[in-house]
Amino acid sequence: ALPAELLNHMALKPIIFAMANPDPEITPPEARAARPDAIIATGRSDYPNQVNNVLGFPFIFRGALDVRATTINDAMKIAAATALAELARQQVPEEVAAAYGVQHSFGPDYIIPAPFDPRLMELVPAAVAQAAMDSGVATKPITDMAAYRQALRARLNPTTSVLSLAYEGARANPKRVIFAEAEEEVVLRAAIAAKFGLDPARIICGAGSDELLTYLANVYLGPGDEAIHTTHGFLVYPIATSANGATNVIAAEKNLTADVDAILKAVTPRTKLVWIANPNNPTGTYVPFDEIKRLRAGLPPHVLLVLDAAYADFVSRNDYEAGIELVATTENTVMTRTFSKIHGLAAARVGWMYAPANVVDAINRIRGPFNVSTPASAAAIASLEDTAHYRTAQQHTEQWRAWLTEEVGKLGLEVTPSVANFILIHFPQSAGKTAADADAFLTERGLILRALKNYKLPNALRLTVGLEEANRLVVAALAEFMERK
Repeated sequence: ALPAELLNHMALKPIIFAMANPDPEITPPEARAARPDAIIATGRSDYPNQVNNVLGFPFIFRGALDVRATTINDAMKIAAATALAELARQQVPEEVAAAYGVQHSFGPDYIIPAPFDPRLMELVPAAVAQAAMDSGVATKPITDMAAYRQALRARLNPTTSVLSLAYEGARANPKRVIFAEAEEEVVLRAAIAAKFGLDPARIICGAGSDELLTYLANVYLGPGDEAIHTTHGFLVYPIATSANGATNVIAAEKNLTADVDAILKAVTPRTKLVWIANPNNPTGTYVPFDEIKRLRAGLPPHVLLVLDAAYADFVSRNDYEAGIELVATTENTVMTRTFSKIHGLAAARVGWMYAPANVVDAINRIRGPFNVSTPASAAAIASLEDTAHYRTAQQHTEQWRAWLTEEVGKLGLEVTPSVANFILIHFPQSAGKTAADADAFLTERGLILRALKNYKLPNALRLTVGLEEANRLVVAALAEFMERK
């Protein structure tokens, strides 16, 4: 910490860089109280003059790459800094003012441009490219700088465009959510909170919900502890439990569905956590909300109940609830969700968790600060706005899940009733007709289903609902498989 009284020994109009995060050595209000003439910058976006590496690195690299520079020299760095300084003196665009909720103008509180000023994309790379050419390190000089600047303006900047949509939504309903800063994780949490009517302070984002499940195990489990999961639960549960030296306790299922009574019976004084995938992967079954509430009421207060609702978006049953209500009304329940399923962003790796404040605090103490990438955050925010895709995916899944269940059943194969975006197909154990035989037969025809030996379901395959052509191809191939001698 920097004592405020030391500022009195500094010269007129001192410039103070308090760069410690998340708590600066001295806050701008404290510095201004001692030295009203001070210019102060921090790494925080909720204070004036945020020093953020996104102001420099991406645009310096852009300019250097576009002229195929052999190095990034001092002239290029100075050019970038000069462009930033010139930009800070220009009038701030309306979208930037709207994003930050204040009309900036050059002065002590605005000597550094805002990190998501769209003009950065044009001005800084162009200055860097010109400096590279002037200093002789460019191997592919730009002959038409005006055209280059136009091309920079036309480049797609998904973070900026998506954030603009988010800010417009916030301005239209300021009582609901305020996007106070332009850091991706903060805006993503705010977007999720706005979508579901939640407190953004109780949301944590991760690189997929499986990362968040692992964090929960890291915080709440250790040697001597026990965690309960059901027979065919998600494999991340036993992996995360064992990785922390805790003991896996398996609660038997009833009709391939989590059984509340079996879970409660498995609880011991050493139980610290209960994992429930609802709906469950890979069975596609679910536990009604009344039963989930009965489970929570029957668990000791010190036991954390984890509701993994990765497939919640596909459920249309009236007696189902993903877990938001239970998290909101208890201090020992969390819910995890993902953008990997209905939003189609599995490769982007984005998940989120809604949890009590004490759990959020504990997880944030071990969570990496940049665990969700900028493109992933932008894609996730955009997907929340794409309600047309969401509804189409729901309707398509419901229609073809029912069709697949019926058609596969006509072939003499048992199908477990599913509420997710897949069905579980059970095969006979007779030679030539097993799940392994069917898997090999389908794979030869380019049709990939999920073998489930690791899930203790060696006689079953999981079939994800696909497009109409794929669905019909799988059923036709299964018919051929079942008919062969």
